[in-house]
Amino acid sequence: MSWIIESLLRSSVELKTKSDLDSDEYNDLMVVEKKIKDLHKDGIISEEEMALIHYIEDGKPMVNSRDEIGKNRISISKDFVTLCNKIAFFMGGEFTDDGYLDYMRAKYNLTDDQIIRMEKYMKSKYKNKLIRKQTKTNE
Repeated sequence: MSWIIESLLRSSVELKTKSDLDSDEYNDLMVVEKKIKDLHKDGIISEEEMALIHYIEDGKPMVNSRDEIGKNRISISKDFVTLCNKIAFFMGGEFTDDGYLDYMRAKYNLTDDQIIRMEKYMKSKYKNKLIRKQTKTNE
């Protein structure tokens, strides 16, 4: 699976509106979008898959998906994960889950426990939600 590609594509509108050239996420999104164009040009990504990418990037609610692209929310989610895995396969490196974990370990000097926690999050049903720092409450 490629959590990072999935996350970048889901938040592409937000990242593009900020256009922060110093942001790793923005620059990674530009690299992913370039690779997607190349894979589409080479016939590896189909027109249907491109439509799916654009649907997800636009941030449209999944509730209306059957009317717009003829698939239900579950089918779209499953197809999108498969597509992100395909893109990650061709990109390799930090765009795969293992590569991303290695990148984060090196960049932020993370411990094994932190990496395990991060990996669990990436594979959880909450993987598309933001992690918020918990605050201690007075007892």
